[in-house]
Amino acid sequence: MNAATQAAASLRQKFVNVYDVAVGTNPDVNTIQKVVSPEPYENAFMTSSYDALDPNLRRLTERVCEGGRP
Repeated sequence: MNAATQAAASLRQKFVNVYDVAVGTNPDVNTIQKVVSPEPYENAFMTSSYDALDPNLRRLTERVCEGGRP
């Protein structure tokens, strides 16, 4: 287990939702799935560049705000 997965596991034990925003052409999907909260396909956001991230910001914002609801 690397530092990112250890930190994420510690946060999840404290009931913190963990999200990931990966920017680049070759994200480590295996690590991303281990880091994010239980729904990796909803809590991980991947894009090829910062410019390409812009269209996904609404979905990211909605997901993060949903996570804070009781």
